[in-house]
Amino acid sequence: LQVLAPALETTSNLSREELFDRYMGEPYGDEVEGRSAYMSTDVSDTVEAVFAEAMEIFTSDDYLIDFSPVGPDDEAKAREETAVVHHIFREQHNSFVALSTWFKEGLIEQNAYVRAGWVSKERVAIEEYEGLTLQELMTVYEQVAGGGGDYEVELLTGIENAEALIDGAFEEPIPIIDPETGEPELIDVRVRCTKTAKEYEITAIPQNEFFISDRWTSITLNGCPVCGHRGKKTKGDLVAMGFHAESIELLSQAVEDEETASRHETVENDDDDKDEDMDLELCEAYVRVQLKDDEPERLIKMWTTSDGKEILKWRNGKEAIEEVERVPFAPWTPYIVPHRHVGRSVAELAKSGMQLKTVLWRQTLDNAYKNNNPRPVINEDLVSENTYKDLGNPNQGAPIRALDAMAAIVWQKSPSMLGETLPLMDRADADLEKRAGVTRYAQGLGAETLSKTQVGSEGIGRIMDAGMSRMRMIIRTFAETGLRELFLLMHADMRRGPSRDLAFKIQGEWIESNPLEWRQRTDMTVRIGTGKDDKENRVQALQWLYAEQKEKMVMGDPSVTPQHVFETMKRLVRAMGLQSIEPFVQDPKTIQPVEPQPPVPDPMVEAQMEMAKAEQMKAEAAMFKAQTDQGKAQAEMQLRKQQLELDAMVAQAKSDENQAKMRIDAQFRAEDMKLERDIAEFKAQEASMNLQIKRTELELKQMDMQLKTVKTGHDMANDSDKLEADLVKGLVK
Repeated sequence: LQVLAPALETTSNLSREELFDRYMGEPYGDEVEGRSAYMSTDVSDTVEAVFAEAMEIFTSDDYLIDFSPVGPDDEAKAREETAVVHHIFREQHNSFVALSTWFKEGLIEQNAYVRAGWVSKERVAIEEYEGLTLQELMTVYEQVAGGGGDYEVELLTGIENAEALIDGAFEEPIPIIDPETGEPELIDVRVRCTKTAKEYEITAIPQNEFFISDRWTSITLNGCPVCGHRGKKTKGDLVAMGFHAESIELLSQAVEDEETASRHETVENDDDDKDEDMDLELCEAYVRVQLKDDEPERLIKMWTTSDGKEILKWRNGKEAIEEVERVPFAPWTPYIVPHRHVGRSVAELAKSGMQLKTVLWRQTLDNAYKNNNPRPVINEDLVSENTYKDLGNPNQGAPIRALDAMAAIVWQKSPSMLGETLPLMDRADADLEKRAGVTRYAQGLGAETLSKTQVGSEGIGRIMDAGMSRMRMIIRTFAETGLRELFLLMHADMRRGPSRDLAFKIQGEWIESNPLEWRQRTDMTVRIGTGKDDKENRVQALQWLYAEQKEKMVMGDPSVTPQHVFETMKRLVRAMGLQSIEPFVQDPKTIQPVEPQPPVPDPMVEAQMEMAKAEQMKAEAAMFKAQTDQGKAQAEMQLRKQQLELDAMVAQAKSDENQAKMRIDAQFRAEDMKLERDIAEFKAQEASMNLQIKRTELELKQMDMQLKTVKTGHDMANDSDKLEADLVKGLVK
């Protein structure tokens, strides 16, 4: 109690109540009658923008958190426990309400808490039956009573001593005869069935009802010296919980602390039912104490009065104290502050900008009101009594009578403030976007509209990425702190709870699990996406993987099996938002294997064998030939088998060749292009050389002609000399 008292005496943080007022758009209290009372909604708009994005992410993933296995043999069990805990969180509880309340309260009031654990619930069912015979009534009663629980049977007939009839009917059933008809009288019965059972409940706690030691410096509650929940219960609730009458009377006499009242509470003013329905405040405290010097600290749970000065007692007279393993609370804060339990909220960052814009809007609207209703400046020498009467007429377009309308009345207007206030409002919006990370470009505008802005489409992308990084950090903080603690707490509670042999159908598969056999787990992996974009990227990635697997299956790659393809298709169906793959594809594991059919014998081989037998029967001398034919047939069969294997190897080689060809096609094309360029250069050089050769041939021809000319002259000279010599010889002869 000495440790608990200081934590309970800590006054609530009034700034959190102010943050909630700003979110609700409550007036500041400085409004002036006759002036604008406009309230900006920046806090609410910012909170709702972050809330909408976060809830889309939290509801788009099947599993938010995976329990980590502790060894290679524990992987399947860890997946099973992950599926069961998520199923209980999503299906068996209104998780959306608890999750949204928990998350939004943290966005507004800095810190938020949920309580999770087993609670006793009383379920009441009213069943009515009409026109039953006594035997049928007995059957109904036995069926109802056989279900367990306490039942109350109320007869709606007008028969006297009906209760005695029920009490004795099941020992010696005597039908009641109608005196008018002489037949058994039919009975109308109304049965009230009451059953008490334990259910797992997750409840968001109002932030002002949670108390914690002001010395605690971590957002998590592991190792916290003192914390707890100071809530309110009716007398009926306390009686059902098992408290002693003296403890209930002690709470009734306690004075309610007005400083802990908040907007989350509802005050009932019904004086007639005040004694029975009055809310009594009590504390559920968790304190770490060291009972002995040589022992470690223990976590003690105790129920006390609202001031923590007296411990309550159970109905059996024992004090409401017990040792527990861990606290049943999970906290979170949007912005973690180092060495502080209380962090910062989105509403806190947007509060100053909201106040500034509220002032600017009020001044702007007051200025517009004055300009729309200007004050007249009147020249008394140019007006009459009718002028004053007409000025007092508020009707739109009513005439004003004056001796000189232009000179008698001059309307005085205030200078417009729009040119000064609107830039300041834009600057306030920009500052708010930097603080909270919620940009105006992420508020439902299309890509075409955004691309036409001054910053351009690339600048818009950078701005949105910067804003989304802050938003993703808030979501990651919630998952790593709040959700992590909640799922670890749920896992531990399921191990200790009353549930045994659970069976759930999750994503088309039946999962049976016994939480008593679960391991104690302290590690998990947080799986948080980025909403719609993350889901689309996941679908595209799975489609690419499916196409690759299908191609490998066609090529006969043994690394991909039909089970691998089925798992990919199952994840793809889940990513596309469909509940189950069963209506589309059957699990290969559930398909019965087809027994192989015996091979059909070759008719030709059988004919040859028959012929061999016939030849053998015909003559002993032809036995060697028949055996030879039979060996030949077997050799042909072996050769055919080898040919098939060779064909398969050739097909595989062709497949490998096609793959190799596909890999080097690009290289070949590049080399072909290079070769074409080289050929073009060679042709150009060849053309140049041919031209040079032609020029050389022409010069040679010219020289040849010159030589021929010279030779012709020389020959003619030689012929002349020869003729002269011949003449001389003739003369000599």
